[in-house]
Amino acid sequence: MNLLCRAQGCFRAGRDAAVSALGWVVDLTAAVKADRHATATLKEPTARPGSKRAAIKSAILLAHPVKG
Repeated sequence: MNLLCRAQGCFRAGRDAAVSALGWVVDLTAAVKADRHATATLKEPTARPGSKRAAIKSAILLAHPVKG
């Protein structure tokens, strides 16, 4: 993901927001908490790490960036 961010001109601001050079912001923590599937997968004690990663990734990809 770091290479993708460098190629598209984005950087990390703090631990919970990804910011692009164009001024759009995605609150990563809010994106994962708002996604029902990701929340359920993370709370499941028997979920495999790959399943957790995939749920988080899809929640972030489905998040709606806001002008920041």
